[in-house]
Amino acid sequence: PSHYGSLETFDYPVTHADAQALWEYFLDFGLAGFGDYQDAMATDEPFLFHARISAALNIGLLDLRQICSDVESAYWSGRV
Repeated sequence: PSHYGSLETFDYPVTHADAQALWEYFLDFGLAGFGDYQDAMATDEPFLFHARISAALNIGLLDLRQICSDVESAYWSGRV
């Protein structure tokens, strides 16, 4: 390759669809445990209850208003 480093473990979203899929995964599997376990760490689980959406928000792949709306909907529907 003509670059430094390796892309083998690169898993950041690079499209809106990628970012949305990552966010929806967190809504389904991580949001309910986020408050109680957001700072938990485990050797074999590098992300645990973190959404990993900061980069997607910062570069405009996700809209913060939609994220807030999704969390509110999850709350009112009893998912959280």
